[in-house]
Amino acid sequence: MTLITQKELCEYLALKREIESQKQRADALEYQVRRGYETSWWTRHKPPAAVKTNLIAKKVGLEVSIFKNLEILESQTLRVEEAIQAIDDSLLREILRLRYIDGLEWDKLGDKIGYVTRQCFRFHRKALNELYRTQCVGELEFVK
Repeated sequence: MTLITQKELCEYLALKREIESQKQRADALEYQVRRGYETSWWTRHKPPAAVKTNLIAKKVGLEVSIFKNLEILESQTLRVEEAIQAIDDSLLREILRLRYIDGLEWDKLGDKIGYVTRQCFRFHRKALNELYRTQCVGELEFVK
């Protein structure tokens, strides 16, 4: 298991948005195939069976790449969520979740947990250290 970095934590929200975008692409492809034709003038004037066959082949190829990409993205987000869950201290877990999973800014995060922003920075540093420590301990136990 590789260690989760702060960069990976920061990319969590972007990964979730990309997953949603990929799912929308898959839905759009499905809708397009059900309709049976594309919207361009040229494809509307082709024989319907040829258009449908072409769309199905295109859809299958794109779906394969979309689902492979989805699988990779979801495994990355799951890794981040599992790493955060492995932290023993609930306050530190909550800070990492609010900051990286929910994407709260520091002042809103402080309001939510009832601490000033400066204290949130301290807890955040402690949470990152704990995250690193729990991952290192997990690797050491795995090697034994």
